[in-house]
Amino acid sequence: MGFASNGQARLYFEAFGPETAPAVLLCGGTGRQLTDYDDEFCDALVSAGYRAIRFDSRDVGLSSSLATMDNKSAVPLLKRSSRQAISTSPSRANANAASS
Repeated sequence: MGFASNGQARLYFEAFGPETAPAVLLCGGTGRQLTDYDDEFCDALVSAGYRAIRFDSRDVGLSSSLATMDNKSAVPLLKRSSRQAISTSPSRANANAASS
């Protein structure tokens, strides 16, 4: 249904249900495609009053691949992703809580 973009990186996504309903983001993990969540499952979430959003992970399906990006775009994206992963990791959060 659409793409979410950050620079040259593009993730393909599909949304089911009204925009005003509480959203459920279906994350299958690294290397997973949106088809891991079939239409019937998404329709069941909509019937329960939710908006279901599924997406292709980077490098699979209709989402962009780092291999097709120029280095000027891919390297900052990887660095930013790494910083975010480190700052939100459970062990980092526990260390910060212990020092408080």
